[in-house]
Amino acid sequence: MSLKNYGVLKGIPTNFRNSWQANNHYQIKIDTKGDFFRIAVNVRSSETPSDLFYSIIDGFTHPILNILQGLAFGYNTLPSKVNSGALDYIRGNLFDISTMKIIPDEQTGKNNDLNDLFDFYIKKAIDEKGIVYAFGEKWSPSKPHDKYFTDIPDQGIHDIHMNQGNPRSGGFSNDNGVWQDGGMLINYPSSGNWVAIFLRFQSQAIHTDDVTGHPVTATQPVPDPSVPGTPTPAEPDPVTVSEDSLVKIVAALVNPKGQEEGNEKVLLFNPTESAIDLKDWSLANNMKKKETLSGLIPSGGTLTIQLSKNTPLSNKGGIISLLEAKGLKVDGVSYTKEQASKEGRWITF
Repeated sequence: MSLKNYGVLKGIPTNFRNSWQANNHYQIKIDTKGDFFRIAVNVRSSETPSDLFYSIIDGFTHPILNILQGLAFGYNTLPSKVNSGALDYIRGNLFDISTMKIIPDEQTGKNNDLNDLFDFYIKKAIDEKGIVYAFGEKWSPSKPHDKYFTDIPDQGIHDIHMNQGNPRSGGFSNDNGVWQDGGMLINYPSSGNWVAIFLRFQSQAIHTDDVTGHPVTATQPVPDPSVPGTPTPAEPDPVTVSEDSLVKIVAALVNPKGQEEGNEKVLLFNPTESAIDLKDWSLANNMKKKETLSGLIPSGGTLTIQLSKNTPLSNKGGIISLLEAKGLKVDGVSYTKEQASKEGRWITF
């Protein structure tokens, strides 16, 4: 069914509450230059295992930043589609989802749990009057006073985490959808630096259906009800890309000299010990236009793909995704307008 009211809240943080004060969430008070909101960021799951996957990128760059900086302060509804400013951990090439690490919400020691990490970045944002962009689902006021910050109305953003790949048999499958993931980006004006915070539950799959956001699952035989004692199988396991298919996009010539269309190129690298057949694989641009591939990449070798006019790469910034024969993403990269401005220069990833 997907989220009902997806968007991004843009504002300046002024206060916070740790999760041990606030029911499995890290609470942040946000001033939107005319109104106040609370954003509730999960640091634990209510289901086992409770610890979350996280990725914090200090020095984040991505073409989505150009869209966000043009938004007004306050809540902005975002269409759940590409190039709208919406987040998608799988399709948006924001970061490598396979590199996310598990972290507890609190444990003995310093700078080793989510509360500690959030404290560092939010305190810095409060001191510098940094701008927070919180992606998720908006809730409207149901009470005159907020539960944690009683001087503001009860309104805010939650679901600030991945919102797809939930098991179909679980209680959160109705939240599944594409281009509606939650997350938090922080811009520090003194340096211009951006920090991105992405969160995922351990139960969520990293390959999902392009329409529903449900996990893409391995095919399992259907039980024969006419055979007594045939057990009903558990929900199929989410599929994973084979270790033999981990081809990498290592560079792209986005802005070649002279005629661009038909002369743009992408360089692929095979880091495995075996040759990989690219039959029926494809490269996709940020408009979801696909270039069908073929040929072998030898072990430790590269292959340069010259894109046709049907799969152009934008000089205004964009994404490039590599998909295997079944349509699962093998790798994905993004590049900015600044990177693409250098004519005749390859962008390396």
